[in-house]
Amino acid sequence: MKHQKTYATLKDENGDLVNTWIYGEFIHKKDLWANYHIQDLGEGNEGGRYMLQIENEGWLDDDLAKLEGILFEWMENA
Repeated sequence: MKHQKTYATLKDENGDLVNTWIYGEFIHKKDLWANYHIQDLGEGNEGGRYMLQIENEGWLDDDLAKLEGILFEWMENA
């Protein structure tokens, strides 16, 4: 299944700018957490470039497609 994705820079809860992929409909342009997203932490980040957080679980990986698979499965089952 394909999901539309948009690359955006939003502010997190601390007011810091965060580069992120938004999946599906862009629900709220000023609230990072109101959107299904994977953060782009940049190259050289320990643990992985991309971070996915779903409820109380989190993943770090350099493989964006792997994290997208986890997110898409969750989106379909949630």
